Formats: sequence, structure tokens, C-alpha cells
Amino acid sequence: MKIKIIALSFFVTSLTFFSLTARAQPGQGHPPNDGGERSEQVEKFYIAYLTQELDFSTEEAQQFWPLFNAMEGEKKTLGAERKQIMEDLMGGKNHKASDVETALDRVHVIEVKLADARRAFAQLLMSTFDAEMAVNFIEAQKGFRRAMLNAVNQRGKKGGQGARRPGRGQR
Repeated sequence: MKIKIIALSFFVTSLTFFSLTARAQPGQGHPPNDGGERSEQVEKFYIAYLTQELDFSTEEAQQFWPLFNAMEGEKKTLGAERKQIMEDLMGGKNHKASDVETALDRVHVIEVKLADARRAFAQLLMSTFDAEMAVNFIEAQKGFRRAMLNAVNQRGKKGGQGARRPGRGQR
């Protein structure tokens, strides 16, 4: 019973995340943007942010970026697989409980693989550089997420809505 509750809560969380990202609309006064183009912009900002925050020497950069690119490639592949499973699951209304359970198991396996990839990358950073570099990388990732959230909030405030979507009441 406890496993089913955990699986259901994981499913609801994943469903919420994917439905929010799937329904995201361009901001007021901003032209619609191709998702791929926006993704590329965010990726460029992420790389620039990491470069600035980690302040690599030339040698460090030559060692770091191939490792980083391999990890990011693996994350993208696993993320695309997870997204496809969730889209397939959300696409139909009448799913058998066994189908939902199988899909959730597959998503859980992918989540474990993602966690393993992040852990392996941190260990690789520690063995290639040192523990301080691994900590700095994690902190830079957190800083990037904060910067992105701040940018989204500021963009929303310019439209007079903050980070909230129009039509949403307070709970």
C-alpha cells in the first residue's frame, strides 16, 4: 500500500510538472517563440553562467566541457524518454491500472538513472579536479536556477502579473 501511495504521489508530481511545462504560454507582449529556440537561449545562458561562476583556467575548461557535454547529453536523452512516457500516459483517458503502474515504474527507472548520472558526474569532477570543484559546480547550478526564476518573475512583473498565470486566484 505504501509503495502505491509513493507511486501515486510521484505520478501526480510528474503529471503536474509536465502539464505546466506543456501549457506554458509566451508572456504578454512577447511574440510566440519556438521551444527549440528558447531552449537554445537558455542553454547558452547556462553555459555562460557556469563559465563565469566556475572561472576556469584554459586547462580546466578543456577538461571540464567534454565531461559536462557528455553528462548533459545523457540527461537530455533520459529526459526525452521520460517526457515521451508521460505524454503517452497523459494522451489517453482510459488506462488500465497495470499500464499506469508499468509507466510509473519506467519513469522511476529513468529518475534513478538521472540521479546516478549526476552522482557519477560529481565523482568525475572530484577525481579530475577536486571536491571543491564539485561543490562549486553544484552551487553554480543552484545559482543558475535562482537566476532563471528571478528572470521569469521579473518578466512577469513587467506585464503586471508577477509569476502567476492570468485567471489564477490565490488559494
